[in-house]
Amino acid sequence: MTRQALYACLTCTVPRSPDFSPAGICLACSYNCHEGHELVELYTKRKFRCDCGNGRMKGETKCKLEPEKAKENPDNKYNQNFRGVYCICHRPYPDPEDPVPDEMIQCVICEDWFHGRHLGRAEDDCDKDEANADRRLVDPDFSIPKDSSYSEMICVGCVKKNPFLSAYAGLAVNVVAKDKDVAASNVVDVEGSDDDGPSEPKRRKVEDNDDDKDEEKENGVGKPEKTTEKKQCPVKTMSAKTKPGTMFMADGWRAELCRCADCGAGVYAGKELEFLLDPEDTVHHYEAKGKEEQGSQYENGMKALSEMDRTQQVEAITSYNSMKSDLMDYLKTFAEEGKVVTQDDIKKFFAAKTKSDGKNRHSTVIPKFCK
Repeated sequence: MTRQALYACLTCTVPRSPDFSPAGICLACSYNCHEGHELVELYTKRKFRCDCGNGRMKGETKCKLEPEKAKENPDNKYNQNFRGVYCICHRPYPDPEDPVPDEMIQCVICEDWFHGRHLGRAEDDCDKDEANADRRLVDPDFSIPKDSSYSEMICVGCVKKNPFLSAYAGLAVNVVAKDKDVAASNVVDVEGSDDDGPSEPKRRKVEDNDDDKDEEKENGVGKPEKTTEKKQCPVKTMSAKTKPGTMFMADGWRAELCRCADCGAGVYAGKELEFLLDPEDTVHHYEAKGKEEQGSQYENGMKALSEMDRTQQVEAITSYNSMKSDLMDYLKTFAEEGKVVTQDDIKKFFAAKTKSDGKNRHSTVIPKFCK
């Protein structure tokens, strides 16, 4: 799958057990094979195949949807999220011991999730022992830009591992770095930012001879000559002084990535980052595709279900089963009395059901295919 919603089952793969192996399961298996288990929602991850019932699952766990599976999925990538922890503080989410309400943002490279207040810090700044991790660790000089001003985030850890990314700091709406001077030099102003207030469009001074210049352009005079100058690779020309920092990338930044031969073979392929050049890799594309595609009632139910969080999914399934049970009991009375069920009878049932529930309940279906 290019991208799909995943879960980690902490019942079948116990993080603190000596033989722990991280594993991920798809949405369908979370219902059909792991009902009643402790599941952790991982949101979406790229290029992943469901591990349910393979060699990573300990005990008697078997996949009910696809019993014959390979022992391993070698192309799958795993991180600490499969243990139920996130961020440089290595804590669960939601964290019952964390008194600070904070949103989490996913890095487009490593796909780990980070507390907003920790994005100004690197892994080396935080104690790697989960029990001793300082969850209050913050950078006073760090602030997150508005959600509407950026499309994807790259954490400082990934920028350190892939220094070439610093060459594209100019495409970020703001760059976090410990060197304040460097950080300031890489900031791109965003219209309507909180720091400077609403920005006004730049105005050009109109000269007296503007009409003459327009006339010259119409007659072909004064037009710039076409140049065949080759665009330089930004990775080769990047400054050695650029310090790594968390980058919030503006919309369309991937289209600006260099695609020269050196970058293709030595940067993207060498570091397994080819997905950055794939326009269908982004979460935005995944969500937009789900909204645009029109399918069967089953497919639409699957899409609606996958867009919910785990709590909403359980509530939807519970409501569906409750409605199904009540409807069967209602229709049973007609069968026993030999009456014909009319459209008005069905309308009366749902009207009564809606009144008793306080709101409409949308029926959905449990997915039945392992991916």
